[in-house]
Amino acid sequence: MKRILFILTALFLFTFASASTSNAAVIAKQNIEYLPDGSYYETTITTKEDIRFLSLGRTASASRSGNNTTTYKTSSGVKLWSVTVTGNFSYVKGKSSKCTSSSVSAASYSASWKISNKSSSKSRNTAIASATGSKYTGSTLISSHTLKVSLTCDVNGNLS
Repeated sequence: MKRILFILTALFLFTFASASTSNAAVIAKQNIEYLPDGSYYETTITTKEDIRFLSLGRTASASRSGNNTTTYKTSSGVKLWSVTVTGNFSYVKGKSSKCTSSSVSAASYSASWKISNKSSSKSRNTAIASATGSKYTGSTLISSHTLKVSLTCDVNGNLS
């Protein structure tokens, strides 16, 4: 009787239990886009792995979160301002993925740059954020740039 109970419990745990949670893996991907004046946008995607599997036969679902930060820099590499989208995703490996939440943050690293119009949204498997950075001299607006950043999760949990 004990042996049957042990086998049934083991089968139940193998079939329905959560496998693991890991917050350790951080993968960064970088891209740089140069502008005609030598300034540039530097984009960094950081993946924070937070996996929870629920095995029902062959189906495994998991969650993943990450950030996509685009920073506007001078030609000499001085940070001026940045926009970050944070996305949380769920996916069934090899089958489907979905954005479950999206948030935006933006920062100015220069007194002459002000941030406005921050917004975030989600669409299917993509988290989207945008913000406007405006350069001022005193109270005079010199220039304004709107940055839109997105973070997409594919069916294998890869962020891009």
